Amino acid sequence: MECEGIMNINGINTNGNLNGIQNVTTVTCKDVEAVSTDKKGMEEMSKVSSVEPSIENTYTVYDEEALKAENKDKETEPAVADEKLENSVEQMTEKDYQTIVEEGISLEKYTLEQLERMLERVKSQRNSNADGVEAAKQLLEEKAEAVNKISNYTGINKKIAQKLKEANLPVTEENILKVAGSIGMAQAALQLSDQSIRYLVKNDLEPTIENIYKAKFSTAGIVGKSGQNPDKSGLAAYSTAGSNSADILLSESEWQGLQGQLKVILENAGLNTDLESMDMAKWMIIHKLPVNDNTLWSYLDLKEVTTQVNEEELLDKSIDALSQGKSPKTVSLSRKAELKVNKLIKAVDTISDKAIETVVKKREDSIQNISIKELYGAQQGLKEADSQKAEVLETSKTKAANDFDIKTIIVRRQLEEIRLKMTVEAGGKLLKKGFQLDTDSLSKVIDGLKEIEDQYYKNLLEESKVEVNTANTELLKNSLEGVEELKSMPSYILGSTLHNKNLETVNSLLSEGSNSKRVLANQTYEALMTRPRADMGDSIQKAFRNVDDILKDLDMETTQANERAVRILGYNNIPINEENVEAVKGYDAQVNYLMKNFHPAVAVELIRNGINPLNMPIEELNQQIDTVRNEIGVSDEEKYSRYLWKLEKNNEITEDEKKTCIGIYRLLNTVEKSDGAAVGAVIKAEQNITMKSLLTAVRSKKAGGMDEVINDSYGELEKLTFSRERITDQINSSFSAYSSEELSGYEENKKQYIDYLVKDIMENITPDKLMESGNADALLDMSIEKLHEMLTQKEELSSTDYAYLESKTEEFKNLIGNREASTKLLNNYELPVTVPNLIAAGELLGKGKTAFTQWKEYARDEMLQTDDTGKRELLKNTNLDINSISDSLTDAMSEPETIKNQYQVIEQSMNEILDSFYSNPLITSSDVNTLQRISYGMSFLSKMATKESYEIPLAVGDNITNVNVTVLRNTKEAGKVNIKMDSEILGNVGVNISIKDNKVNALLTCDNRAGLEELASKRESLSEEIIAAGLEISQINYGIGNIIGDSYRYNNHSGSKEETERTSDSQNKVNTNALYSLAKTFLVHIKEIELVNNL
Repeated sequence: MECEGIMNINGINTNGNLNGIQNVTTVTCKDVEAVSTDKKGMEEMSKVSSVEPSIENTYTVYDEEALKAENKDKETEPAVADEKLENSVEQMTEKDYQTIVEEGISLEKYTLEQLERMLERVKSQRNSNADGVEAAKQLLEEKAEAVNKISNYTGINKKIAQKLKEANLPVTEENILKVAGSIGMAQAALQLSDQSIRYLVKNDLEPTIENIYKAKFSTAGIVGKSGQNPDKSGLAAYSTAGSNSADILLSESEWQGLQGQLKVILENAGLNTDLESMDMAKWMIIHKLPVNDNTLWSYLDLKEVTTQVNEEELLDKSIDALSQGKSPKTVSLSRKAELKVNKLIKAVDTISDKAIETVVKKREDSIQNISIKELYGAQQGLKEADSQKAEVLETSKTKAANDFDIKTIIVRRQLEEIRLKMTVEAGGKLLKKGFQLDTDSLSKVIDGLKEIEDQYYKNLLEESKVEVNTANTELLKNSLEGVEELKSMPSYILGSTLHNKNLETVNSLLSEGSNSKRVLANQTYEALMTRPRADMGDSIQKAFRNVDDILKDLDMETTQANERAVRILGYNNIPINEENVEAVKGYDAQVNYLMKNFHPAVAVELIRNGINPLNMPIEELNQQIDTVRNEIGVSDEEKYSRYLWKLEKNNEITEDEKKTCIGIYRLLNTVEKSDGAAVGAVIKAEQNITMKSLLTAVRSKKAGGMDEVINDSYGELEKLTFSRERITDQINSSFSAYSSEELSGYEENKKQYIDYLVKDIMENITPDKLMESGNADALLDMSIEKLHEMLTQKEELSSTDYAYLESKTEEFKNLIGNREASTKLLNNYELPVTVPNLIAAGELLGKGKTAFTQWKEYARDEMLQTDDTGKRELLKNTNLDINSISDSLTDAMSEPETIKNQYQVIEQSMNEILDSFYSNPLITSSDVNTLQRISYGMSFLSKMATKESYEIPLAVGDNITNVNVTVLRNTKEAGKVNIKMDSEILGNVGVNISIKDNKVNALLTCDNRAGLEELASKRESLSEEIIAAGLEISQINYGIGNIIGDSYRYNNHSGSKEETERTSDSQNKVNTNALYSLAKTFLVHIKEIELVNNL
């Protein structure tokens, strides 16, 4: 092959001779006159993948390289984790909050990083749960309507508001403006000029709205060689090669000479070599662009974007970007992946068995590296050879499966797996990961598809920081899919497995369910997962039309649970009697409890603990689920706070009704916590399980014990009231004698059933639902079973429910929005960035409040405000007053372990007192919130103590001065103590102390002269105290100012391993106890000064 002029291939000037040049990737032609079509030369060119003109850029109107660098920097700059979190939280809705909580997750138990992952997952799943769609719409209905009315949205803004609502995103002015702005940018820029297209392709820029806009207006007004404004030529310019706007004048002979190379490149890129594709390649050469796989597909992508994208798609993509926590203007309009994958899918669908067999025969050695491209090429060869339409893989019937050899069958199965799993979304993800879908081996593509399929489960493991490996991923996937599949199994399997219910597992029920489904093929059946419904279908109703009569004969209540149990027994031809009905109900409740509570986060925790959920007996698995929910789920205090909040906000409930609601909640909560003892005692008394029977049992204990027969008239209550005595104590003491008494099989089944009902009630109970169920008298007489049925009916959220979710979501957003200083503190002390820690750190940094000051304020206010003598007595008699706390911590400041242990003792004692407060019937949601903050703060202080940073309250009269003592031992500043306090008497005081060779250097600073003089006046007494501690004084200095500032709060304790090892030797020289004793000396010294000045 010859070329007049110079052709450069892979950096080699060939002078027109291509012989011996192999693996060509880039061809650059200068002053091309002609290209030979010699056969040998063309064979060498078959490996060409790119043709690139090397004419120097002649445009000087704009600095393209500067623009390119600016875009590249912006695109490659890593997203800051904080910004990503803020974006995710900004788009958090009430439904997202509700979904996380319903999964059994407490926002308090996870770090912000984990919560950000959860929010992403919840957003991506929001449309997959059909049951949640209506609830989500209802949840945002009021807010969306309110925003629409206030802002009078019209036109595109109204559409945006509707889309935001449908996508479960906050309908706010800010979000509407973001989306409207991005759509406006796109609509202004989508009519691209040749130079705009060239700019995007040449710089390999993603066609985001922002990049398209920049390309449009950065190149506006640029004039080509011909003097024509390229803005008027548009995208279709390539179809008129050699137009006036061309930057390279290409003669017909030159064009003819390049066509052979270009066809090879097009084929290697998986494109046709028709006239349209050739004109596209010609346009790229004319506009000085390399012709290769990437530029060709980028150009096609831009063609698709500029001609096909409409307002609706812009809306959808912008909304999707918001849901991912991204700015709408950064959304990519690219369809490149879609184009490539769709082309691949079409290619796969045309590959016949004969093509597979042809390729396999050629690959006598191995079939491992067979690709779709190779198979498709064989198919195209068959079409040309046979001149007949290819057989489609899925309909090919030319040969039976056993007529093919094993290798052909393997390839065929691989191709079929790809065909079934390959979607535009999956293919796009593989392309992003660098897969070459057409040329990579079939096995590699299959592995990639499986990896994508498994990514959801890997993300779940990462979300909870559980080891991500094949075993854990497979177990999590199989467990979640297994329980989900179990929900659709026929309920009748509860009858066929009833005899073995204590040993049944998820796997065994799935096996039984599959068998049952085959028997019930084409028949209507009741699913295992119970869902409230108006009816179950005519066929089921007709088959069991006499259920109510049967229950009447058994003298059993007509409830949905009883009716379902009768149907299960009837289908399995099991005798229908009271004992069997109770057995089925208990079993049914057990399995449904599993299905309702086996959420992803719970499954992950079970796997973390080495539990295989598929092979563990259901009852035992439920116990493990309860354990996990107690660890990561919403606390009892938070549930009670939520209940009280809704009760206080509901103005339609009278004061008497509020008392009833509180009483019933406390009673049910106590029954749940009695571990079945309360229910067991009532069953042994042969009473129906109602509120009244439980209360009567409690009260009758005072009349002589539970050995007496309790009937409907004995101990009957006129109304629901509570004494100051805690109900927990009442019931536990009443039923302690029965907790160990054995129940019969029938009684045990009944107890187990009621236990599950009470648990479910506590998850669903709200004041609104409770009052809709009846008045106080009706509730007292209602069976637990009927109460459960009424409270768990699927309903739309009430306005109070919505208001609570809105309040909690806003509270969380505010916390995240103001977390910078708190996060810095936590990170530097290597404490987890959780909601409780952020709250406690924020209180400390912002208001100077610790758990100690909050506790003193709460106890004081309650003593002054409450009329509850029980609460006043409790507050009065507690030994956790601030003076006691202050003295105990100061005394313990003698060595590290002593003071750390003292923090734990105080934390435990305080939590016990706080728990007793929760049991007070007059507690409010505000009280609960305050008690939670005190609990968070105390836990935070204990964690800080483990890092040798101590917050100590100095009580002087009615004032509390918070003193921070930080001991530096594991850093380069080993052997130092920093003390910082903000005193109402002395002002802002800082103390910097160091010990070297048993000699003390101290610097005491104060931000005001009066305070400094007071400190300095006690210099002599301080010196005496230091000497009494067995230390020598090097120097003690005093100064105005605050040299420590806030730096003591951000001390990095851990340091590197090498640093720790370096300081370990010097650590031996610094007496640890001396440091702590010195700190104690200064604490006592400062306290004495404050006491004297407070007189």
